[in-house]
Amino acid sequence: MPVEFGVECAEASAADAALTRSMKSAILYHATFAQALAQRISFKLANHDLDQEELLSVIANAFVDDHDIVGFAIADLEAIKVARPLQYRHSHHVSIL
Repeated sequence: MPVEFGVECAEASAADAALTRSMKSAILYHATFAQALAQRISFKLANHDLDQEELLSVIANAFVDDHDIVGFAIADLEAIKVARPLQYRHSHHVSIL
């Protein structure tokens, strides 16, 4: 996980107790941004027909096979931060994912 992103998440979590639980499960419990992103995508897509663990495996393998995917996701988040700094700062970072 980019250090700056992890620091921002930790600071947002500390500043807003309501964010702590979702921030920890979505971001802070993962060693890398790719792991957090794969977990979040699998969580969002899972339903009664698609198992979250199976999705997580497919997504994680895609990230391993093509490192550019994670790079593009990071670039998207950085673009959002630049284009909408106030919204980014006051939003739930997890909702972007």
